[in-house]
Amino acid sequence: MTTLNHTAATPYDGRAVTVTVTGLPEQAAQAVADYTDQLTHKLEARRLTRKIARRQAYRIVEKRSRPHSGVLSEERQLELARQGEKAARPAEAEIRIAEPTAGGGAYLRLYDREGGCHERHLWNLSEHPAAGRHVPYAPVTESIDQGAMTRALLDAADERIAGVGFVRPPGATWQPWSRSSAFFTSQRARPQHARVQVTPTAEYLAYVEAAYGPEPQVPQLADGWTVQRRQRGRWTVRKNPAEYWDLTWQPTLRGVRWSVWDERGAPILLRTLPTAVEALALIGAPLA
Repeated sequence: MTTLNHTAATPYDGRAVTVTVTGLPEQAAQAVADYTDQLTHKLEARRLTRKIARRQAYRIVEKRSRPHSGVLSEERQLELARQGEKAARPAEAEIRIAEPTAGGGAYLRLYDREGGCHERHLWNLSEHPAAGRHVPYAPVTESIDQGAMTRALLDAADERIAGVGFVRPPGATWQPWSRSSAFFTSQRARPQHARVQVTPTAEYLAYVEAAYGPEPQVPQLADGWTVQRRQRGRWTVRKNPAEYWDLTWQPTLRGVRWSVWDERGAPILLRTLPTAVEALALIGAPLA
């Protein structure tokens, strides 16, 4: 039997949450501590969600009370979107391993500079993929030995981080992390939590610049063909009133994609190509 004093990794409303577990085996006591971490994280997330909702409600009321100023221009929308991306850009990665008695599993989170974690930056590295779904980094459950940070687990985390356009800076390594020195016990050779800084790759920065920078121009076509812009990244290419296609442009981490859609009836994706010239050639549109 043991006595464990554990301070939750996630404070609630800026206040530390401490739990004392006595009279239980060490592994069971640690499972209670893990559950405390999960519970405080959920409570803090719910508190922040409600706080954000209240702020948004106040802003809506304030905005409605002002004279109507018109719709934001596309340039202003892009500027705000770029600022939002920069604020939410991951700066740190964390691996958390649950005790086998708490269900086990290894989770990867990416945090921004303010400590926020968005849902799209949360993964279960130990889950088995669904039938027909290929996940190259899963499962690694068999590599988790009593909550230890194994090489296979760290490699899986690095691979997943790289998949969204981030890497560890040169020389940066995964380090044990905890808000409480009592969190780690003498009988555990390796920690359950580890963190490391991450930085965006050149491909990610290029994607951001393409996504929020100037829109590409569609080449001019020969007489008889017209190109009409419908919205950012979408044009209608028309040969005659009965023959027309939609041309879309989408930046990704692996470069831009130009897609051709047959819009006569239900939209049908014909093909995705790397350049606008190739996409136009697919439908036989001659350049000027």
